[in-house]
Amino acid sequence: MIKQISLIFAIFMISFAFVSAHADSSVELVDPGITPDSALYFLDLAMENVGLALAFDNNAKVEKELDIAEERLSEAREMALKNNLEAMTKAEAKHREILTKVKAELRGLNSNSSKEELKKELQVEDRVNAHEKKVKIVKDELKIEIKIKGELTLEQQQLLNSLIASFENQTEQVGIEIDKEKKETKAKIKDETGQDGNEIENELQKELKIEDSNKIEVKVKDGIANVKVEINDTKQEFEIKIDSNQTQEQIRGQVMNEIVKKLSISNQEAGKITEEFEFENGEHGNKEVSEDKEKKKSENSESKDDEKRE
Repeated sequence: MIKQISLIFAIFMISFAFVSAHADSSVELVDPGITPDSALYFLDLAMENVGLALAFDNNAKVEKELDIAEERLSEAREMALKNNLEAMTKAEAKHREILTKVKAELRGLNSNSSKEELKKELQVEDRVNAHEKKVKIVKDELKIEIKIKGELTLEQQQLLNSLIASFENQTEQVGIEIDKEKKETKAKIKDETGQDGNEIENELQKELKIEDSNKIEVKVKDGIANVKVEINDTKQEFEIKIDSNQTQEQIRGQVMNEIVKKLSISNQEAGKITEEFEFENGEHGNKEVSEDKEKKKSENSESKDDEKRE
């Protein structure tokens, strides 16, 4: 009897933890509609293809394809909750197919200027980041549901894990492609206008009201890196011992590697998070800015020297 009560209590606590973790989240999945286990699923796919064919340019196509990707995720979740992994496999394959199209069409985003091109890329990036967040929420939910139900065999659990990993990997790959496109566009902005691409990006993010809630703050002093991390609505603080004889770049690399391990995130995910490093020399009390800020300071100094010479 005591064991049964303990089991019920454990299940309740797991469920409560999941609800609490996502209670404040504004993320909602779209209605899956016709799912892969339906005989009419082919009609749903056919209608989507018609909609894509009618999209008047790459911008509209990418928007439509991201809508479809979200529907595939909802379908996969629904099938997983029904333990229908065969149907979930169909949804995963279609999700992979549609995101492959997104990656191919990112280079064709139409715009009248490099600044407008960057704006469109930021809008797509914002949507992909939201999709990535939904994938993680579904992953957490399915882990808990499977643990509670205990209905899957070891082989089925391995298949499910591999399907979820595919959703994560494909979404991550699109994010990498967008980041690559943004870098190229910001370089074009610099060449065409002389303006700093990163500053233009920050301005556009404010204009589009895109907020990056994920950030890392690191203060390095006397061989200790004090780390504050905000990621996916979760805040953590911890310390990392470092070798003070390293360069700032080496210290930064060590700290970021430790963060990746501690938070179980990929290097690509970590690369998307806003980083703020502050290096303080405890012996002399001299504060040194991070490598990025040093570079900007150097560029500004060179720019002022050029102006004086002119």
